[in-house]
Amino acid sequence: MIIGILFILLDYKSLNPKRGGWKLFTLLWFIFAFAGLYGGTVLPVALFSFRFWPLLSFPVAIIGAEGFQSLMNIFHKVKSGKLLKSVLFIILILGLIYTSGIPKYKYNSVQWYPDGTFLRFGQFNEYFQTGKNAGYMYLLNLQPANVLYACNHEFFYPNGAIIAFGHNNCLWCNDVQDFQKRFVEKTAAEIKDFMTEKNYQYLMFDGLCSETADWNLIQQKINELVDGLLTVEHQTDGVLILKNSVN
Repeated sequence: MIIGILFILLDYKSLNPKRGGWKLFTLLWFIFAFAGLYGGTVLPVALFSFRFWPLLSFPVAIIGAEGFQSLMNIFHKVKSGKLLKSVLFIILILGLIYTSGIPKYKYNSVQWYPDGTFLRFGQFNEYFQTGKNAGYMYLLNLQPANVLYACNHEFFYPNGAIIAFGHNNCLWCNDVQDFQKRFVEKTAAEIKDFMTEKNYQYLMFDGLCSETADWNLIQQKINELVDGLLTVEHQTDGVLILKNSVN
């Protein structure tokens, strides 16, 4: 792919839309998908990175094929061209087997459960029942309620667990998203007022909170909340659930 990009840029006149434009279109497609893939990490603008892997594969394949064909055309003009072509072809095949073939075989031959459920989905249930995630299972002991996840995280697992275990959680609502983004900036009284106004009976924290905010600030906020405003409903090594005492 890198070689393909170099050949495309060297032949910059081919990027003229009037000459067909497929190279320009593919290059722009690659830039867009690359930016989406690394958004929020290397790049400042984030979309939903995980979903960009398949979008990136198309321009990578097209540009990679262009690079391969360009090298084959160059080798065709030299004396030892046949040998170089053979070596390049062998390297390409071995590379595809190592980077794509082995992983594809591994995940397409993985064990399935007797009920036809793929191992990955079976592990979803195990994820919440074992180790630090076992605290999620306590949600099953609560009567259906409005449960607010305190932290702002790019993945939906905590909010998804709340909904999957029979509770309400408006993770797509603008006011909730704003609350999660500015949680550590709010006072304990503001947090309780928000929960009361929006009729949230519970406030949940987990280990993922430490990935988006300083854990010391979060711990400080928790201490302020349990100091007469909210009560501890449940606490494990990985999950903390606070109850709005008014409700």
